[in-house]
Amino acid sequence: SRCRVVPSAKSVFITQFTTMQFRAIILAALAATGMAFVPSTGKFAVVTRAAAPRTVTNMAYVPDGLSPAQYAKLKKEEAAKKAANKKKAMKGSVETLTQWQARSA
Repeated sequence: SRCRVVPSAKSVFITQFTTMQFRAIILAALAATGMAFVPSTGKFAVVTRAAAPRTVTNMAYVPDGLSPAQYAKLKKEEAAKKAANKKKAMKGSVETLTQWQARSA
């Protein structure tokens, strides 16, 4: 006949208690890491503070030695030159590969 080992009530209690402790530790670790992804504004915020008044700033780059008006004029002139150059450069650029090869040869 076989001999069965029956665990004592004390060992069963210790095993269950240890398992419950392990589950509690895992649950606490998951809750702690989950708090990192909760937004800190609105109803989840612990401390709320009044937002600072917002000011709109209109800042732009202006090179030294030029006034903003002079720089704006310079940029307009450069944009006009760029547009004129693009029209001139793109005017005759539509040709086939064979036409280009024949012209180059």
